[in-house]
Amino acid sequence: DTIVQLLFKYKYYSLHLNEIGIAIRQIRTQKGYLDVVCNLVLGITPNYKYEVGSFSLKDKEGLFLYTDGITEAQTKEEKLFAPERLKKTLNQKELNLSASLDLVQKNIQQFMKGAQQSDNITMMVIEFHK
Repeated sequence: DTIVQLLFKYKYYSLHLNEIGIAIRQIRTQKGYLDVVCNLVLGITPNYKYEVGSFSLKDKEGLFLYTDGITEAQTKEEKLFAPERLKKTLNQKELNLSASLDLVQKNIQQFMKGAQQSDNITMMVIEFHK
């Protein structure tokens, strides 16, 4: 299971993100997507210090959240979709955040070529507009 807590301070376009579990996130900037370090699953390591990420966002920048079922989607030969393939998909020119959901889903289906889905495929985007 995954817990994601977002606090957005509208006045400053500041986003504070606390994530526990297997949600993986990327920040979309005007230069493309940037990886953000994730916390461990709750209860794995005693006394683990969970980090809160803080980001300042500009107009039309945003957040792409997804579970590991995206990057771990497999072909029948057990080849993984992988973070590199996801990043390549997301960094296509002129791709807006809402369109990225459909494109990622389409690319995963084409990649899997009819293989059985072994994990959930969950994505969410948040885009900021002034």
